Amino acid sequence: MEDFILDSLLNGSLFRLRVLRFFLYHPDHSFPPQEVAKSTNIKKSFAAKEFKQLQKIGFLNKAGKKFILNKTFVFLEELRSLVAKTSPDFRHQIKKEILRIAPVKMLVFSGVFFGDVETELDLLVMAEKFNSRKLEKLLLKLEKYLGRQINYSLMNRKEFEYRWGMFDRFLRDIFEGDYEIAINKIGFESV
Repeated sequence: MEDFILDSLLNGSLFRLRVLRFFLYHPDHSFPPQEVAKSTNIKKSFAAKEFKQLQKIGFLNKAGKKFILNKTFVFLEELRSLVAKTSPDFRHQIKKEILRIAPVKMLVFSGVFFGDVETELDLLVMAEKFNSRKLEKLLLKLEKYLGRQINYSLMNRKEFEYRWGMFDRFLRDIFEGDYEIAINKIGFESV
């Protein structure tokens, strides 16, 4: 039985990965397939197929017309560890996309990019001039891929240094968990 479960998970599609992430990021909520399909940018027909397979192996439970994560799924913690985190290559691609939008002085990944859905901030962007509409458009695309909203903060260097100097809890929380400083043109040291 376990071989069947692993085969079903690992030989799945990109759509399955999006559905897995979506439910791992929303473990306490039930959703109809059409809402998950919309949130993850998957056609409803593909979503329905993935839901059937994930229910068959026990990853999802059905409650009426909605589905919810089965918190007793045999490989739940392993999946969280494997699927919820993003790869360094994925973060590098995001970095390249953000650099196309503006000359960034500092870029920090945390939270959802490391599988932590409890943090208040996932992405910190420091730039003096920035087109926030372009950033929001990029983040919307990423949210559909990840199946979760990306919480971000955009600030200039002066605001960052002021808040860091005031021991701002919001900023300090970023550097207490897993994080990656992808761009650091200001010589910042978090320790």
